[in-house]
Amino acid sequence: TARAVHARCHDLTMVAQERIFAELKGILCAPGAAEQMEAFSDVFAVILPEVAPLIGFNQNNPHHDSNAWLHTARTVSGVPEGDAALRLAALLHDTGKPDCCTTDAQGISHFYGHNQRSAELTHQPVCAVIQSPVVWWSSWSRSMTTHCPRLCPLPVAFWQRQGRRPCADY
Repeated sequence: TARAVHARCHDLTMVAQERIFAELKGILCAPGAAEQMEAFSDVFAVILPEVAPLIGFNQNNPHHDSNAWLHTARTVSGVPEGDAALRLAALLHDTGKPDCCTTDAQGISHFYGHNQRSAELTHQPVCAVIQSPVVWWSSWSRSMTTHCPRLCPLPVAFWQRQGRRPCADY
Protein backbone atom coordinates (compact mmCIF):
# COMPACT_ATOMS: atom_id res chain seq x y z
CA THR A 1 0.00 0.00 0.00
CA ALA A 2 2.78 2.47 0.90
CA ARG A 3 4.48 1.80 -2.42
CA ALA A 4 1.24 2.64 -4.25
CA VAL A 5 0.81 5.85 -2.24
CA HIS A 6 4.31 7.00 -3.18
CA ALA A 7 3.81 6.05 -6.83
CA ARG A 8 0.47 7.85 -7.13
CA CYS A 9 0.88 10.78 -4.70
CA HIS A 10 0.82 13.33 -7.52
CA ASP A 11 -2.78 12.28 -8.20
CA LEU A 12 -3.68 14.01 -4.95
CA THR A 13 -3.79 17.28 -6.86
CA MET A 14 -7.08 16.04 -8.32
CA VAL A 15 -8.70 15.37 -4.93
CA ALA A 16 -11.08 17.93 -3.44
CA GLN A 17 -9.29 20.35 -1.16
CA GLU A 18 -11.79 19.82 1.64
CA ARG A 19 -10.97 16.10 1.60
CA ILE A 20 -7.24 16.79 1.61
CA PHE A 21 -7.61 19.11 4.59
CA ALA A 22 -9.69 16.57 6.51
CA GLU A 23 -7.10 13.84 5.91
CA LEU A 24 -4.20 16.17 6.70
CA LYS A 25 -5.75 17.09 10.04
CA GLY A 26 -6.34 13.42 10.77
CA ILE A 27 -2.72 12.49 10.04
CA LEU A 28 -1.27 15.42 11.95
CA CYS A 29 -3.42 14.83 15.02
CA ALA A 30 -2.89 11.08 15.22
CA PRO A 31 -0.32 9.30 17.35
CA GLY A 32 2.74 8.64 15.21
CA ALA A 33 2.40 11.78 13.09
CA ALA A 34 6.19 12.24 12.98
CA GLU A 35 6.69 8.73 11.64
CA GLN A 36 4.07 9.33 8.94
CA MET A 37 5.71 12.62 8.01
CA GLU A 38 9.07 10.90 7.64
CA ALA A 39 7.68 7.95 5.67
CA PHE A 40 5.48 10.04 3.37
CA SER A 41 7.41 13.29 2.94
CA ASP A 42 6.74 13.17 -0.80
CA VAL A 43 2.99 13.13 -0.13
CA PHE A 44 3.26 16.14 2.18
CA ALA A 45 5.25 17.95 -0.52
CA VAL A 46 2.42 17.37 -3.02
CA ILE A 47 -0.29 18.49 -0.60
CA LEU A 48 1.66 21.52 0.65
CA PRO A 49 4.50 22.38 -1.77
CA GLU A 50 5.70 25.03 0.71
CA VAL A 51 7.14 22.23 2.90
CA ALA A 52 9.09 20.58 0.05
CA PRO A 53 12.27 22.68 0.57
CA LEU A 54 12.44 21.47 4.18
CA ILE A 55 12.82 17.84 3.16
CA GLY A 56 16.50 17.00 3.57
CA PHE A 57 17.45 20.66 4.21
CA ASN A 58 20.62 20.62 6.34
CA GLN A 59 20.28 23.19 9.11
CA ASN A 60 24.06 23.18 9.69
CA ASN A 61 23.64 24.62 13.16
CA PRO A 62 24.75 23.17 16.52
CA HIS A 63 21.25 23.81 17.91
CA HIS A 64 19.76 21.31 15.44
CA ASP A 65 20.73 17.67 15.18
CA SER A 66 18.59 16.84 12.16
CA ASN A 67 17.48 18.22 8.84
CA ALA A 68 14.63 20.72 8.79
CA TRP A 69 11.97 18.15 7.84
CA LEU A 70 12.84 15.79 10.69
CA HIS A 71 12.93 18.77 13.07
CA THR A 72 9.49 19.75 11.80
CA ALA A 73 8.16 16.22 12.33
CA ARG A 74 9.44 16.21 15.91
CA THR A 75 7.94 19.65 16.51
CA VAL A 76 4.55 18.42 15.28
CA SER A 77 4.78 15.45 17.64
CA GLY A 78 5.63 17.78 20.51
CA VAL A 79 2.24 19.48 20.22
CA PRO A 80 -0.74 17.84 21.97
CA GLU A 81 -2.42 15.34 19.62
CA GLY A 82 -5.86 16.95 19.63
CA ASP A 83 -4.72 20.48 18.73
CA ALA A 84 -5.12 20.51 14.94
CA ALA A 85 -4.48 24.25 14.50
CA LEU A 86 -1.26 24.20 16.49
CA ARG A 87 -0.07 20.98 14.85
CA LEU A 88 -0.59 22.58 11.44
CA ALA A 89 1.32 25.65 12.62
CA ALA A 90 4.11 23.29 13.74
CA LEU A 91 4.12 21.71 10.27
CA LEU A 92 4.57 25.12 8.64
CA HIS A 93 6.65 26.96 11.23
CA ASP A 94 10.04 26.65 9.50
CA THR A 95 9.04 26.89 5.83
CA GLY A 96 10.94 30.18 5.60
CA LYS A 97 14.28 28.73 6.75
CA PRO A 98 15.68 27.88 3.30
CA ASP A 99 14.96 31.43 2.07
CA CYS A 100 16.54 33.04 5.15
CA CYS A 101 19.61 30.83 5.45
CA THR A 102 22.91 32.63 5.90
CA THR A 103 26.26 31.15 6.90
CA ASP A 104 28.66 32.90 9.25
CA ALA A 105 32.49 32.90 9.14
CA GLN A 106 32.57 29.74 11.27
CA GLY A 107 30.41 27.89 8.72
CA ILE A 108 27.32 27.85 10.95
CA SER A 109 23.96 28.55 9.34
CA HIS A 110 21.50 31.05 10.78
CA PHE A 111 17.90 31.72 9.81
CA TYR A 112 17.19 35.28 10.91
CA GLY A 113 13.65 36.33 10.05
CA HIS A 114 12.53 32.84 9.11
CA ASN A 115 9.51 33.01 11.37
CA GLN A 116 8.06 36.00 9.51
CA ARG A 117 9.06 34.53 6.15
CA SER A 118 7.30 31.26 7.09
CA ALA A 119 4.08 33.15 7.76
CA GLU A 120 4.41 35.03 4.46
CA LEU A 121 5.09 31.87 2.43
CA THR A 122 2.23 29.88 3.83
CA HIS A 123 -0.59 32.38 4.26
CA GLN A 124 -2.18 32.60 0.83
CA PRO A 125 -1.36 29.13 -0.54
CA VAL A 126 -2.34 27.31 2.62
CA CYS A 127 -5.58 29.21 3.04
CA ALA A 128 -6.44 28.38 -0.57
CA VAL A 129 -5.44 24.72 -0.43
CA ILE A 130 -7.10 23.85 2.84
CA GLN A 131 -9.79 26.53 2.70
CA SER A 132 -9.00 27.35 6.27
CA PRO A 133 -11.18 29.52 8.43
CA VAL A 134 -9.68 32.96 9.03
CA VAL A 135 -9.66 32.37 12.78
CA TRP A 136 -7.43 29.32 12.27
CA TRP A 137 -5.04 31.29 10.09
CA SER A 138 -4.78 34.00 12.72
CA SER A 139 -3.78 31.37 15.28
CA TRP A 140 -1.24 29.74 12.95
CA SER A 141 0.29 33.00 11.86
CA ARG A 142 0.71 34.19 15.43
CA SER A 143 2.29 30.86 16.40
CA MET A 144 4.71 30.97 13.48
CA THR A 145 5.77 34.58 13.77
CA THR A 146 6.38 34.37 17.50
CA HIS A 147 7.57 30.74 17.59
CA CYS A 148 5.62 30.52 20.77
CA PRO A 149 6.83 28.16 23.52
CA ARG A 150 3.86 25.82 22.88
CA LEU A 151 5.12 25.36 19.32
CA CYS A 152 8.79 25.32 20.18
CA PRO A 153 8.67 23.29 23.39
CA LEU A 154 12.27 23.51 24.56
CA PRO A 155 12.65 24.22 28.26
CA VAL A 156 13.24 27.84 29.20
CA ALA A 157 16.46 26.72 30.95
CA PHE A 158 17.82 25.63 27.55
CA TRP A 159 17.32 29.11 26.13
CA GLN A 160 18.76 30.76 29.25
CA ARG A 161 21.91 28.63 28.93
CA GLN A 162 22.17 29.83 25.34
CA GLY A 163 21.83 33.45 26.48
CA ARG A 164 18.69 33.96 24.42
CA ARG A 165 14.99 34.37 24.99
CA PRO A 166 12.79 31.34 24.24
CA CYS A 167 12.34 30.62 20.55
CA ALA A 168 14.55 33.46 19.32
CA ASP A 169 15.88 33.37 15.77
CA TYR A 170 19.31 31.86 15.35
